[in-house]
Amino acid sequence: MTNNVDSIFVAAFDDRYLIPHHIIPFILNTTKYCDLNFITPKRYLKIDKNIKLNSKHKLNLINPSKLPKYDITKRLFNKFFVNYSTNNSYFERACFHRWFALNASTTHLKSDQVICLLDTDFLIGMNPKEILSDCVSYSNNRNLQFIAEWDEHNQGVIGPEITLMTKSYLFDFCKFLLTKYYSSEMRSNLLSEYFDRIGKGLYGGICDMRALSNYAKNYKDKIFNLRELNSRYLIRNFNSFLNENIEIPNWKISIKEKKQILYLSDSSRDLIGIHFQGDAKFHMDLILKNKELTHKSVIKNNKSVKVNFKKKINRFFNLINLFIKTFTK
Repeated sequence: MTNNVDSIFVAAFDDRYLIPHHIIPFILNTTKYCDLNFITPKRYLKIDKNIKLNSKHKLNLINPSKLPKYDITKRLFNKFFVNYSTNNSYFERACFHRWFALNASTTHLKSDQVICLLDTDFLIGMNPKEILSDCVSYSNNRNLQFIAEWDEHNQGVIGPEITLMTKSYLFDFCKFLLTKYYSSEMRSNLLSEYFDRIGKGLYGGICDMRALSNYAKNYKDKIFNLRELNSRYLIRNFNSFLNENIEIPNWKISIKEKKQILYLSDSSRDLIGIHFQGDAKFHMDLILKNKELTHKSVIKNNKSVKVNFKKKINRFFNLINLFIKTFTK
């Protein structure tokens, strides 16, 4: 996995025509560290004139409808896809589509070249090359094929915020999705996993990250869990982080040059990044603007008129995007 580190293909995917507010801070943050290939139907993005993209790194917009054979693959997958989830079917299907779009975007890469896929609500805190180097060094395994994060006691779901993989791993995973995951042989397993959620009154169900976990079990000696890194820390879910540190109100996250640092009462840790799931996305602007985030600033931001207005705009955008998806299937 380390032969072609200098040419890591860093990408993100969002197939909505009206993009949510958090996309801009995501782009501005990511391009501080590396080039970003953003797979989107948007022909251009309006970047705040007061905040310019780092001139050293580029933003490359990739229209998924222009990708070679992507539409064919997507239609094939849609014939087999079943939404075993309490989430909207358009959302869940799009999460699977991103892997096919990423594969179609990287047909020019060699099989051992490395790809990094980022969630658009994830603010990375270091260059993906550094992450890869740290993982290879810590694991002492130069044959890694896949890097992500998951619960070490239960590898049922792999975290979606950041994944690194070889091109060959991505290609074979897409083939697995298309030929096996929704096959008749897998149906009872998928239904069983789905009932494990809804049967207990829980939300969720089958998703692409469960599929990724299922597939990763075939590569036990070639995968690496980011949670094993002792030198770095990953905030996997910012809302969970807030709840876990409710009795430590003096925590602080600072952005210093090309580094994120978490300060607790008696320690500090360099961050791989921060995953702002759900309503936490509305803090992404705040940390980039102030170069820091604290318990007090989060509470204040949650109550701000500006944030509440953005939430209403996002809900309106979601309705419009759903309407567009309905009539462009």
